Amino acid sequence: MRDTGNSDEGRDILIVDDNARARQYMATLLSAIGHRVTTASDGSQALSLLLRGRFDLMITDLQMRPLDGYGLIALMRNLPQERRVPRVIICSAHVNDPAIQRWPQLRGAQLVAKPIHPGELLVAVSEALAQRNAFSDRIARAAAGMRQATRGLFRSARR
Repeated sequence: MRDTGNSDEGRDILIVDDNARARQYMATLLSAIGHRVTTASDGSQALSLLLRGRFDLMITDLQMRPLDGYGLIALMRNLPQERRVPRVIICSAHVNDPAIQRWPQLRGAQLVAKPIHPGELLVAVSEALAQRNAFSDRIARAAAGMRQATRGLFRSARR
């Protein structure tokens, strides 16, 4: 079950990379600070995991086979709402490529350059989870406001 608190520790993170060393490096780093990490070696395997579980964050490479990161993100965004990952981090050696910036599927995703620097990855993860928390907080405040307004309407109607 997803934590709905404001802490970014202990979250469910999916790491997708065809490079076993990069995948293990990120998993070890994030597990060491308390996150629950699941890994996939390509987009197809990740999609299967997305269909069975829930994740707070997905970190993915772009260049993989048979299903690359672009395709994975596009397919993930078409899944039912409860299966979508709210935040995505792209890890790629090509983060400065203008073509990456133009892909609509990557809108809202954070970019982290390879080779991965641990500090950069940890900051990106922390920021992505904080954005998710801020969004969740806004939704909770809006829902509370709607409940309060609805109660006021029902009270007025009873009078």
